[in-house]
Amino acid sequence: MPNINRSSDEELVEAYKKISTRYEKVKRKPWKDFQTYMDKVSSLHPLPSSGILVDVGAGNSRNLLRFAETELDLIALDLSFDLLSNSIDLPPSNHFRVNNDMKYLSIKNNVACMILSIATIHHLRKKSETVLSLKQLSSILKDDGYIVLSCWRRWKSDTRRKMIVDLFLSPFKKLKNLHWRHGDLYLHWFDENKKIIAERYYHLFTKRELVSSINKANLRILDIAACGGKGGKDNFFVLLKKKISYVN
Repeated sequence: MPNINRSSDEELVEAYKKISTRYEKVKRKPWKDFQTYMDKVSSLHPLPSSGILVDVGAGNSRNLLRFAETELDLIALDLSFDLLSNSIDLPPSNHFRVNNDMKYLSIKNNVACMILSIATIHHLRKKSETVLSLKQLSSILKDDGYIVLSCWRRWKSDTRRKMIVDLFLSPFKKLKNLHWRHGDLYLHWFDENKKIIAERYYHLFTKRELVSSINKANLRILDIAACGGKGGKDNFFVLLKKKISYVN
């Protein structure tokens, strides 16, 4: 387990600094599972084709390729300067890159007509950080805007055995790290020679846990699905809108 005295932000920045070159080589197209989910919800809901789209945790902006031919202004936001520096080619007139922490967004409230948060919140170490990040998304979202969010599912096929073992070991891990929760794990990132070059932290969500965090963040669920990955149900994808309170 990596140094528990370091913040999750420091840990994540260092990990992506090590893997950014490799990441840029192997992650050149929009994630297939993201594309499939977007096709589904786009057929059911009037997702915007103009305005401001903010991709929180954009990495190298690969998922924004889906929107390259739209009239959307695309803001790619990521904690890793190295990933942003290696962004894929998008029209410079409507593609803006921002080095920012998803827990403290430096974007005005009520400006985004659509927000992406794809495979991002599962890098947050504490539940309070997850709720804080979701509240930030709610704050910058327009009242009629949409959020598309994804995270890893707790009992996904390729980590299920690790999660079963962690059921028994997590109380002992918590003695060393007070923030450790069942569902936490570190996974290796390999280079082209199968050499370990970094470890990344993940928290794998149950549906109940994810819904609980969403409900605390002034957001409502339009659609939630377990889909994608090797097992067919390895990720949660969620379509969200802001809860609106009407005053008489």
